[in-house]
Amino acid sequence: MRKIFAKPVTMGIIICFLVGCSSPPQWTNVRDRNVCYDLAALNCDVELPFGPLSLEDILNIALERNLDLMVKEREIAIQNEIATRELYKILPRLTVSGEYSERNKEVIEKTKSTVTGNTTAGAISRERFVRQWDATIAWSVLDFGLAYYRSRQEKNRGFMACLEYHRVRQNLVFEITNRYWEAIVALRAIESAKAIQEATEERQQELKEQIAKKIISETEGLRNEDKLIAIQIELQSFERKFKSAKAELAKLMALPPGKSFDLAVIDIAPSQVTIGPIEELESLALHSRPELFAQDVQECIMIDEVRAALLEMFPNATLFTGMNYDGDRFIVYNEWLQAGIRATWNLLSIPQHIHNRNSAQQRVCLARKARLQLSIGVITQVRLALLRYQDTLDRYQLAVKQKKVKADLLQAAIKESEQGIIPNTALIDFKADALFAEINAYRIYAETQIALEQINNTIGIPLRYNNLNLHYTINEEDAQHYTTQAKKEPHHSRG
Repeated sequence: MRKIFAKPVTMGIIICFLVGCSSPPQWTNVRDRNVCYDLAALNCDVELPFGPLSLEDILNIALERNLDLMVKEREIAIQNEIATRELYKILPRLTVSGEYSERNKEVIEKTKSTVTGNTTAGAISRERFVRQWDATIAWSVLDFGLAYYRSRQEKNRGFMACLEYHRVRQNLVFEITNRYWEAIVALRAIESAKAIQEATEERQQELKEQIAKKIISETEGLRNEDKLIAIQIELQSFERKFKSAKAELAKLMALPPGKSFDLAVIDIAPSQVTIGPIEELESLALHSRPELFAQDVQECIMIDEVRAALLEMFPNATLFTGMNYDGDRFIVYNEWLQAGIRATWNLLSIPQHIHNRNSAQQRVCLARKARLQLSIGVITQVRLALLRYQDTLDRYQLAVKQKKVKADLLQAAIKESEQGIIPNTALIDFKADALFAEINAYRIYAETQIALEQINNTIGIPLRYNNLNLHYTINEEDAQHYTTQAKKEPHHSRG
């Protein structure tokens, strides 16, 4: 017997030793391998629409390729698998077991008389071979109830993950709108500033020559050159802003490094946008924001937790039945059926479950307060977004007036320069002022578009006040699931 068990024990010791002494992974090699994988994934060929990209094109590409959305989609898939796993726990347990073994000695039993106390000779009561199997199906009432509530909680968490996904989509639309208009304004400024840039460089060269020839004083010449340099710095900042905004757009679209694309320049085309009263916007926000839906679902999850904690206080009854077989020839009936009920109740765990139920009830109250707090925050966001939009509209009207005045000043300066009233060299200041007024008007116009999309973002309906061909709603199946859940819990209201 010692020889029989010696080899397996020795092999087990060796395996444990090798596992315990295994060297940790070389993280530099792991990093190198992952870098190669990531670069290969990023450098995949991406087909972009022909020509410069509009805002609609960028949104469509980003919604298809954005990595944040892909991560959220994977989280939803994982949560759905977890919900399905919890649902299968509702099924009863079906256990099948079997054994085939052999003893090296016979099973011999002795008997002792209770009257005389004498021990009789031993008798063989079982075979050395064991050949038996059994199949038992058991259904626990308590486990069934707990599995039902747990599966419903996980399904609701999956719906919450779906709501988070939609909020990420909404924020992505707003972020792209913001970066797009920043890039467009900078691009428009760069194209409009080329002539001024060349004129300032020529004017700087003229000032140096006039200072060298003593035509103007060095102080006056340097003062004028300082103004020109300030204009050049302002003009160069537009190019820096354009590159930065374009890089952000490439990241949001998950484009490969070095992938070039152009933006379609949009002319200023003010349009009248009819926005409903503030009460209507607030109502839309309270009925559309995914975060508020998520708070409703969170309250349902906590209520199910209260019910699960209450259920755990009761005894557990298990119904079971099974089929058994034993191949021992000393047994008269080798096959038999068995059925019955078992009940267990851990009385000392009742205080623990009482406190679990109390804490779950407190979490229900917490979810309601958090929902109320979030509702107030949403209403505040809507009001601030509307105020910002109205403010940008007022500033845009003033910027348009200023742009017209600067343009008229430039035309008047050109006429006076032709008449010899002012020198030609002074025209560059008027041209720069007119250019900056035009750029400022375009920048504030872009701010109005951003503020408009911010209103859409705060009410939870992206592009509501835009004419882009995009569709953003909560998945119909998820919405139906939420509606069904709300009917089951009629007291779950946002009021």
